[in-house]
Amino acid sequence: MERKTRILLVEDVHTDAELAQREISKSLLSEFICVDTREDFLNALTSFKPDIIISDYQMPAFNGIMALKLAMELVPETPVIILTAATNEDTAVACMKAGARDYVIKEHIKRLGQAVLHTLEEKQTVSLKLKAEKELRKTEERLKELAENLSSVFFVYEIEEGNGRIAYLSPAFESIWIINREDIFKNPSSWLLTIYDDDREEIKTVIECLKNPNPVPVDIQFRIIDSQKKLKWIRTKASPILNKDGSLARIIGVADDITERKSAEEEKIILERQLAQAQRLESVGRLAGGVAHDFNNMLSVIIGYSELIKSDLTEDNPVYNNILEIEKAALRSRDITRQLLAFSRNQIISPRSMNLNNILESTQKSFIRLIGEDIKIDFLLADDLWNIKFDPTQMEQILMNLVVNARDAMPQGGRLIITTANASLDEFYCREHPDCTPGQYVKLSVEDNGTGMDNDTLLHIFEPFFTTKETGKGTGLGLATVYGNVKQNGGCINVGSEPGRGSIFNIFIPMYNISQKIEEKMEEEKIHTANGTILLVEDEEMLRTMITQMLKAIGYNIISAAGPIEALSICDTCNTSIDLLLTDVIMPEMNGNELKKKIEEKIAGIKTIFISGYTFDTMVKRGAFIEGANFIQKPFSISDLAKQIRSVLE
Repeated sequence: MERKTRILLVEDVHTDAELAQREISKSLLSEFICVDTREDFLNALTSFKPDIIISDYQMPAFNGIMALKLAMELVPETPVIILTAATNEDTAVACMKAGARDYVIKEHIKRLGQAVLHTLEEKQTVSLKLKAEKELRKTEERLKELAENLSSVFFVYEIEEGNGRIAYLSPAFESIWIINREDIFKNPSSWLLTIYDDDREEIKTVIECLKNPNPVPVDIQFRIIDSQKKLKWIRTKASPILNKDGSLARIIGVADDITERKSAEEEKIILERQLAQAQRLESVGRLAGGVAHDFNNMLSVIIGYSELIKSDLTEDNPVYNNILEIEKAALRSRDITRQLLAFSRNQIISPRSMNLNNILESTQKSFIRLIGEDIKIDFLLADDLWNIKFDPTQMEQILMNLVVNARDAMPQGGRLIITTANASLDEFYCREHPDCTPGQYVKLSVEDNGTGMDNDTLLHIFEPFFTTKETGKGTGLGLATVYGNVKQNGGCINVGSEPGRGSIFNIFIPMYNISQKIEEKMEEEKIHTANGTILLVEDEEMLRTMITQMLKAIGYNIISAAGPIEALSICDTCNTSIDLLLTDVIMPEMNGNELKKKIEEKIAGIKTIFISGYTFDTMVKRGAFIEGANFIQKPFSISDLAKQIRSVLE
């Protein structure tokens, strides 16, 4: 049902009121209230709530101007039409200035209906406009509230007559740039001075491109220096807004501080690079361990037969020196193989509780002789240094390789500093160095002020056979050996270096809480003749023959077997008392550990020594070897073998 228009008539003449109602009713469906006093007028405003007010201009007690003023004060959105018998234009002008929407002379009362319709249409238009403006203000307030509470910087750059000005800049700018916004409003181009020098020209180019015809949105990252001299990474997305004629009206955009994200990305790249390097080193280590077995077997034969031939010759024999050269080359090859095994962390090691300072103090003189007079060496050894558990031979090998490496990096002389300290590695440090785990460590630092290394070199320095030295001046195994020894003993190593500024190697070895000083005893080993019966089990015929001759030369009685099954058969049929089982570890029929158990069932109290060219890791994984058992690594010399047998049997 159509709603009636509520009309408040202010009229003291009854006939004039009826006439006005009749004319209005011709144009629209209406509901009327007629009043002629101020009190009734005020009551009608609140109770009737008129859509429009029509008031006679002149009445005895309450006139149109009074009604108009009250309406403008109390219900300014309700339009007022003045109705009067006067034809004075001055009166009409005064009413319109006071706020009346229209002025109708009673002589032309027929125009009243159209005047009411026109006024109501204007009221609706004004109402819609006011509503739209109100909603617009609300939207603007919400957008402003949103912009001023975002962590992102929101900006509007207006273009006026070819010149630009910053029309809006959100408060987040001050928290990122640490600069007052008012300074930027006063001098819009001053923010460009905060851009990092290397990025400034690029940003200027991007801004100019946005001002060119047919500009496109941009997404760019750059660096700034805030007012506190802190470097920050900023990501800005900006979009051009065009006028109808295609010219640039403004640029709007957002800027974010992405410093933390950039740092995380850089850290991820570093970690990925370190992981790739670790995987590469592991692959090379597996390769080194894989070739060790066959290579060690061949070297054992060469060394063994060289010693046997040499023992039958006098020093004045022309062949004697040739044998010495063969032996020297074989021993050098053996050392290279052991370095490869050290890198692959598959050596058999004998870690002991030790104080690193004691090792350094005992080797100081040898280091001084090694580096020469043109290099100054300082030892900065910490008091109350924690103990570590480490293989002493490997530690000496680490120190020797690092000192030699430092010496070669200072051909014109320099300074070498060797430092020890107690260190605690936290999670933050270990996140940047993933091969380390949090805990208590003893730190060994070897620092030189030599030639240094670039980043590409640092990526490869621990790889076997990688060297920056001239041909013939290095095998490329020194640092690979250091890396393998450190890792095998549970430690970690990192390097800092820059070209022309020297290098520092930091090694962290887990603290060992049992206090014990290690005394190293070196003595010249001699081959002693001996007696007794040894059961030799070796599946490589050439190696079995060579070891048999070595043992016979020492004085032992040898019973040899080509494999475990033959060895067990010998135990069942042999009438001779067998004192020692000397067996290879990895064999086709069963492994050395399994053979040991079966022979112990047949010969109570028999001693066992394991021999192998395989890596320690391979033997343990196959269950062929138990850590702590008597073991000698191929290749070995007669003296090595004699010493090991004597220590077991005696």
